[in-house]
Amino acid sequence: MSKKKGNKQQQQQQDDEDIQALASELLPLVKSAVEEGAAKELMVHLKGIDGVFQLTVIPSSGNEKGKGTWHAIIKGDKVPPQIVEGPTEKKPTVWITLDEATLLKLATGKSNPVALFVGGKLKISGNIMLAQRLEAAFKRAKGYEKSRPFVMQFVELHPSLKSKL
Repeated sequence: MSKKKGNKQQQQQQDDEDIQALASELLPLVKSAVEEGAAKELMVHLKGIDGVFQLTVIPSSGNEKGKGTWHAIIKGDKVPPQIVEGPTEKKPTVWITLDEATLLKLATGKSNPVALFVGGKLKISGNIMLAQRLEAAFKRAKGYEKSRPFVMQFVELHPSLKSKL
């Protein structure tokens, strides 16, 4: 096996491990934070946002086998949002697809979602206007500022992710 092919396989394996770390550690913590009170701070900004947002994170290697999928059910400002691992059984209102590096950059506020979308790093289909409204609500709730220390701490525990920021 050539060195280049071996490096590609190692990178693919590392990307898959990074996705698994996101799936098994980071996103469950986000879910817990939402369920334990962060939702209350966000909810006041969710008025008029009603939909199912499906998030698929694909390894940077592009290996579809290592992808992780979650969905959020948001019903305005009266019901706390739900974050569920796995694809939704209903047709999502918005589909969001990105790699783990892009997810980390978004979660820390290091990248602009519009620039990522225009650059093809962030794929959004379905009701794009609703996705923009959700992002605006997240900003108003100071979501980037609140998530940045948490995500950076997570990245410190997984040094391979550091290079992706």
